[in-house]
Amino acid sequence: MTLRETYRDVFKEGLVKGCKGSTYCLFGLEPKTYQSVEIPLRILGYNVAVYQKLVEKISAQYYSNEHYLSKLPKGVKIPMVITIIIWLSADPWPSYWNLADMFDIPERLKIEVPSFPIHVIEPYGMSNEELMKFGPDLGTALVFIKNSKNDKFVKKAMDEFPTQFSRVN
Repeated sequence: MTLRETYRDVFKEGLVKGCKGSTYCLFGLEPKTYQSVEIPLRILGYNVAVYQKLVEKISAQYYSNEHYLSKLPKGVKIPMVITIIIWLSADPWPSYWNLADMFDIPERLKIEVPSFPIHVIEPYGMSNEELMKFGPDLGTALVFIKNSKNDKFVKKAMDEFPTQFSRVN
């Protein structure tokens, strides 16, 4: 499925295992090296663009006429889009953690505002073992990123784990 026109850095399809089976999801990975205070708005825009494309693509299977009020029949499910920011700095995440924090509203009204939390991975603040919990592909890439300035680590990793590092893309 091609949904690349949202200008994401990396976009992958995947399954998330749960207690009742697996769920098909779409993942956007956004590596960031600079402070971007408006990132919750940008991520929301990326996700909405993907959802719009999904609705268009899936609804084309059901309707050939554009005059319907709803493009999707009731009961049709679309995959969830999850965006993960990979913060590539040793400094703590400098931006907002959700959309609601960006609004200038009284605290008592924040419960009425959609939170839209963002998901940030901070490799430099995590151990290699914690990073590997993200799975063999992403975990290996995060460990490599975290230790990339350590020449001895890079050489040793490349020698000891050539298969894992050959899969990082």
